[in-house]
Amino acid sequence: MIVDGQWHKVRCFRGDGVAELTVDDESNEVQVQGADDTVDTQPPFYVGGIPNDLASKVRAIVQVQ
Repeated sequence: MIVDGQWHKVRCFRGDGVAELTVDDESNEVQVQGADDTVDTQPPFYVGGIPNDLASKVRAIVQVQ
């Protein structure tokens, strides 16, 4: 989780038995099985922010720099 008030470049890729997440040119890649056109995530899943009603809960568990 990144909570620093800055813009970040995020790229997600899934195909050929690999799932890759890149944030600011730092990549993490894992081997995956199953259909190449889906990603199973555990809700809630947010990219680019969270709803205002959850912000105080996030601040309570994440140290903001």
